[in-house]
Amino acid sequence: MVKNGVKEIVLVSQDNTLYGVDLYKKQALPELLKAINSIEGDFWIRVMYLHPDFINDEIIEAINSLDKVVKYFDIPMQHGSDKILSLMGRVRKSKQLKEIISKIRKNPESIIRTTIIVGFPGETDENFEELLDFVDEVEFDRLGAFTYFDEEGTPSYSLPNKVDDKIKEKRLGELMELQKEISAERLERFVGITLKVLVEEYENGVYIGRAYSDAPEIDGNVFFKSEKELKIGEFVTVEIVNTSEYDLEGILR
Repeated sequence: MVKNGVKEIVLVSQDNTLYGVDLYKKQALPELLKAINSIEGDFWIRVMYLHPDFINDEIIEAINSLDKVVKYFDIPMQHGSDKILSLMGRVRKSKQLKEIISKIRKNPESIIRTTIIVGFPGETDENFEELLDFVDEVEFDRLGAFTYFDEEGTPSYSLPNKVDDKIKEKRLGELMELQKEISAERLERFVGITLKVLVEEYENGVYIGRAYSDAPEIDGNVFFKSEKELKIGEFVTVEIVNTSEYDLEGILR
């Protein structure tokens, strides 16, 4: 793939943290990342989906230290209330999730993305406030959220105390308003620095690309202009001069 010009290799599965358990009887993601990292060429390696119950120090260290692996942690934490995490079948609770975040952020360049479910059966106003406090405290760089929906055959399908749809939508709106503020604030730290950007589109005189902080199709973009023609799929250096809620604006350097 690298020989054919691929600039980003994305590892995605149901849970990348358990890669190797079936084949080698151990969690072998760090070894896999080191092997791919050793391939010659200028490209990114991105890991999508790391289950919070199974992420460990070795995985964090590999992602934060290997030069071609982008410092991007996609960890779907799902909630911030211990009661709801238990109902979801999660092992690690909010205190342990915060410890994971602290370890990751020992590298200040690291980006943390998560997903949250609001309106899970049994979620009270108090539980939702605990979620908001959790998100407000840890300040995720990227956060996606959706309302719970029943799916027949799942353990949650038979749980009591279902949340009304209108309440679920209201809570989703509140959460995303909070995250909008957090995202804008987190992005401001990029202003004045240069980033390696992968050029992906050209539209109305503006190039659109992504930095290491943005996964394809789900996160933000970097918008910039260039007097010289650039190739789609090449890396360029862009100085960030402005931000919006989810995107960056820059100048080609």
